[in-house]
Amino acid sequence: MRKQYGKMVRAAVVAAGLLMTGRALAGSLDPTNAPGPTMHTLEDIYQGVSAFMPSRTLSSATTVVNAGYYAATNLAAVDADLAAGNIVTNVTIFGIAGSADRCTYSAGVLRTGQTNTYQAGDDGTYTNGVAWPNPRFTVGTGASSNCVIDNLTGLMWLKNPDATIRTWAVAIIYCEALDGTDGRGGYSDWRLPNKNELSSLIDAGKANPSLPTGHPFTGVQLYPYFSSTTSASNTGSAWEMDTRNGRMTTGGNKMFEDCVWPVRGGP
Repeated sequence: MRKQYGKMVRAAVVAAGLLMTGRALAGSLDPTNAPGPTMHTLEDIYQGVSAFMPSRTLSSATTVVNAGYYAATNLAAVDADLAAGNIVTNVTIFGIAGSADRCTYSAGVLRTGQTNTYQAGDDGTYTNGVAWPNPRFTVGTGASSNCVIDNLTGLMWLKNPDATIRTWAVAIIYCEALDGTDGRGGYSDWRLPNKNELSSLIDAGKANPSLPTGHPFTGVQLYPYFSSTTSASNTGSAWEMDTRNGRMTTGGNKMFEDCVWPVRGGP
């Protein structure tokens, strides 16, 4: 009986020792001593390795590259878009001479905003053109509280164009004289918008006013707005936009008075 009891005691001592050893092994990972003189930080290791990495320069005269940059050793195989048809004429990129006509890369045509279909094949059927971003407009804050950026075109418009009507010449002078006060963001390069800029605000699916749903503008008049573009067929008139229906016409006699909506090139 005593022998059996002694064996049990010895087994308990051994188990306790093992448990203590396990606790020591699973304890804190912090080093018990300061790093030795031969130890290095990850930054030291990175700097040491990078010092031995070879430096190579791609050649503008060939698509062949040194192995190791890519899985392939030919840029044309890496990027299928690197082809003559995607590069304009008189331009050579990595040894590939362009063959594309420059007109292929003209500015995108914006969507009109019409979504209703009145006959198969009309604008509402296809809604072609550059898609409008969401949100379409971003209103400034603080010193720019009277500024609105059109996220589609990048143009900046006054949030609340006044209701005063002016002749074409006075409209230009008025816009050019605007400063950065009254929420205009400190900008002093305001101007009268040209025909295309003014028409970019039109939503052909809306009327009275013909502006995109949820637009942030205030004080917009249901009245024609002057553009800075002169009519080629009658230089005494300028292109104007009627906000009631979005129609652009050359009926804006420069001596008559229209509304004015200042714009600037954007941030």
